[in-house]
Amino acid sequence: MPNIQGKILYLYDNRKGKDGTPSKFPNFKFKIADQEIVLWANQKPEFLAKDALVSVTFGHSKKNGSAYVVTDQVTKKPLIQALVSAPPQPDTSFNPDDLEKELNQVAKDFDADLTIETRKPFNKDEYMFTMALLKSGIESGKIGVTKEEIDLKIKDYKFLFQMNFGN
Repeated sequence: MPNIQGKILYLYDNRKGKDGTPSKFPNFKFKIADQEIVLWANQKPEFLAKDALVSVTFGHSKKNGSAYVVTDQVTKKPLIQALVSAPPQPDTSFNPDDLEKELNQVAKDFDADLTIETRKPFNKDEYMFTMALLKSGIESGKIGVTKEEIDLKIKDYKFLFQMNFGN
């Protein structure tokens, strides 16, 4: 179930019709941001008013898709509450262009004589050669299946590959 927090932009009390007769389906319709939500209730919560800050858990009707306030399954109370302060706003003070300029300046000031260690590329032929010999040795029972023995054999097979097929 989605949750929305914010200021109530408008609130309609639909407990009575235009002629003053009680409605068969009393409700309060209100809007937060761009979401219109209906609270199906006979009594209005004291904090529910225009410009009030609230947090609401709502669902959507399967029949017509309209949003409604969800009720707690145990207490049967609507999941709506007043907020004491405005919901936190996202930080918009961050400017990516300024950060990029700052990083470029730091990169210029940085010592460019550093050597960067790179990993050698994966050699598929060496891998296939090593794994084929290792598998064959394990299946024949000539190689014990311990970490130390397998590590030693892998190093031996890699060396053997480099000596015979290395560039």
